[in-house]
Amino acid sequence: MEMPKKIRDEPDPEWRRWFVETTIRRLDGARRKTAERISAEIEKDGGRETRVRKKANPEPISTWLTKEVRKFNKNRIADIQIIRTLWKDSVGAEVAGESKVVSFSRGILTIDVFSSALIQELRQFHYESVVKDLRDNWQAATPLLRIKFQPGKRHGG
Repeated sequence: MEMPKKIRDEPDPEWRRWFVETTIRRLDGARRKTAERISAEIEKDGGRETRVRKKANPEPISTWLTKEVRKFNKNRIADIQIIRTLWKDSVGAEVAGESKVVSFSRGILTIDVFSSALIQELRQFHYESVVKDLRDNWQAATPLLRIKFQPGKRHGG
């Protein structure tokens, strides 16, 4: 089919048909099938495109990210609180009073200890029993791999 000679501001049906057929010939595979299906639907409706496109109304990334970070932080805070309770149960109230659970990341539990002598005692004499006791009662999704003791400062005193 040749392109119609007459071109106006608003294309007539012949020109539109020629344009659609020419465009479809350039497409391949699934795109061609989709274009042919849409073209057939338009022809049925007398040349008017009556399909209503679904408007994608995605949630802004900032809103989604804020929700996910809040959810993640709530879970981390809950995990740390559970771990602090387990730590206190494992080592006793006296040692727990001289130390503080700081973080748990990638399987490493970090404990601030307020006395260097207590750090040495925990590392050399009580490490294996404390790790075993914590692992027996562990509830976090990430398994406990090791405990890292580091010198810490007592707050407020």
